[in-house]
Amino acid sequence: MGRKYRKPLIPEPIEVKLCEICYEEVELNRFYTLACGHGAMLECLKDYFLNLIGENKASKMTCIYPDCSIVPNDGELINIIGIDQYYRL
Repeated sequence: MGRKYRKPLIPEPIEVKLCEICYEEVELNRFYTLACGHGAMLECLKDYFLNLIGENKASKMTCIYPDCSIVPNDGELINIIGIDQYYRL
């Protein structure tokens, strides 16, 4: 009887995207794309919007990219900052 060899387990490749804010490669489940088409790591977007809220600039919330003036919709903000923070606006 010959030896049976197990096939080595090869992990599935993980899809990642580059966050152009922090330049970290992040898994897709940690990356968020806004309706305008721009995206970033969820944590970067959350920090950006919470900083605007903390500076009383909630009325000036636009996309994180400087040349984009698109305002995120309510659903996007809830997904990014959380419902509790959203209702404090």
